[in-house]
Amino acid sequence: MTVVEPQLPDNTYRAIVDRAISPFLLMDRSGTVTWAAASIEELLGFSPDALIGRHALDLIHPDHHELTIDALARIEDTAPGGDGRWVSSGVVVDVIDADGMRVSCDVSVATPTRTGVDDFVVQIRRAVGATAISRILSALAEDRPLDEILGVVAQLFADGVAHTSIDILYDWEGDGFRRQVSSPSPVADLSDPQADQPWTLASLAGEARTIEPVDGLGPASAIAAAEQGVRSLHLCPVTVAALPGPAGVIAAWHKHVVRSPLFDSRLDQTVELVGFVLQWNEGRRALRWEATHDALTTLDNRRSFIETVASIVGRGTSGTVLYLDLDDFKAVNDEHGHLVGDAMLAAVAERLRSGTRPGDLVARLGGDEFAVFCPGVDDHDAAVEVAHRLAEAMAEPITAAGVSASIGLSIGFSLTHTLGDIDAVLGEADARLLAAKAGGKGQVRGPAR
Repeated sequence: MTVVEPQLPDNTYRAIVDRAISPFLLMDRSGTVTWAAASIEELLGFSPDALIGRHALDLIHPDHHELTIDALARIEDTAPGGDGRWVSSGVVVDVIDADGMRVSCDVSVATPTRTGVDDFVVQIRRAVGATAISRILSALAEDRPLDEILGVVAQLFADGVAHTSIDILYDWEGDGFRRQVSSPSPVADLSDPQADQPWTLASLAGEARTIEPVDGLGPASAIAAAEQGVRSLHLCPVTVAALPGPAGVIAAWHKHVVRSPLFDSRLDQTVELVGFVLQWNEGRRALRWEATHDALTTLDNRRSFIETVASIVGRGTSGTVLYLDLDDFKAVNDEHGHLVGDAMLAAVAERLRSGTRPGDLVARLGGDEFAVFCPGVDDHDAAVEVAHRLAEAMAEPITAAGVSASIGLSIGFSLTHTLGDIDAVLGEADARLLAAKAGGKGQVRGPAR
């Protein structure tokens, strides 16, 4: 720190400490506050004038009074360093903010000999960053729900700046965000998909916006903001390269007249953190999709099919599992090659989707074998009807990659309530499929009545 005159006459220096990201205050040898930077208000909620004349211990939680006194004694007893200056000392203590909340703060103190100022120079930072980052990393490692992880990020911002709240909007669906995470609590519901909402406009433009005064918001949001003493709303879009549309937007509600670098710094950090979390989530979603889907047809794969059916049946819903095999598909592959064959398989998948109900599950098990689960179809006749409907859906020739071919279906099926193990159900359906193919093309086989 630059040596200055004791009374801080230098306006340049005063402006620097006034607007420092980590606020400063001055304290005399008795422990009384003699001056405080304007940025202290955003850290602890106190105006500078409200602190002047108060004893430092008034700001410290009683549980940490002894720790604070010991720290001050160490500063007084510190021997001069080799360069003749006094060294600084720091301690983490719990401070009581203007709302009466207990806040962990990292407090560093420099002596007059070091700074050239008559009083002790005290720098205060909220000691929440490392703990919150650790919580975020732990949540990521444990694969926690996205709402929970973003909630930790939002709380990190709220803990770092007094009298400020934040909303994180994400999950873009064409005309707006569908999800909102807030800390400590939402000032207003921002998950309104109206295209003219300022947070939507900021996201689409990819540009930060400030709304001040907040009566420029819609009536409901403006009233809610005014009731909570909000003076301005700061909107910062979040971008993620892997997402085609807006990834998210941060809405920070600010209750102070002046916005200091402390607020801006915390906001910038939050934008980066949210972007990181959303990027991680997109990677997680992609990996999960690849692990549970067939890349060629985009249908569920065997593993996902078995797990999903087991989950549905485990909740008490019985149904029918159908094992499907394409007739004459090998001839298409042999005559036209695998590229045409792959295109034909993708077309078959679309045909099967169109021939099933919205709640049915269609999967590609491998090669030219498919499976369908129909929840609620739990008797023999209904299952036979479904099988014939699927066969009819494949009756018309399929055209793909410029090639038209007639590809039929052979089907075996089992009812889930007859066997508890889904692997066993699928195995039974497979055995009946083999029996169906042995009887000729386009056959259906199921359990005996």
